[in-house]
Amino acid sequence: MKYKCLVCGAIIDSPDECPVCGAMGDQIVPYVEEQPEAKKKQYRCQVCGAIIDNPDKCPVCGARSERIKPLEEGEAQPKPAPKPTSTDGKKQYVCEICGAILDNPDQCNVCGAGPEWIKPL
Repeated sequence: MKYKCLVCGAIIDSPDECPVCGAMGDQIVPYVEEQPEAKKKQYRCQVCGAIIDNPDKCPVCGARSERIKPLEEGEAQPKPAPKPTSTDGKKQYVCEICGAILDNPDQCNVCGAGPEWIKPL
């Protein structure tokens, strides 16, 4: 059995005296190995790309649960925003909520964001 010194934190073999700091008596307690905290499940909002803990509603953009998917293991960074695709010289816009590339600055046709979230590309 292992013991822990409450004075210096050393993990020791004997409950009699800490060989590191000399503490004795009730300053030496049985050592219980700490279990790693269970890893919280995380989710990605498919609308704005936010990584969140609650799959019910995105706190960033307000997307509902059907647009929130479990985060794949090892996937931590937000997905890159799409690149502009227009080659005909039309002015394009980007939705700051979901990253969609748009031709119209009035409303995002992907996530429904209003014009305050749509900026020139």
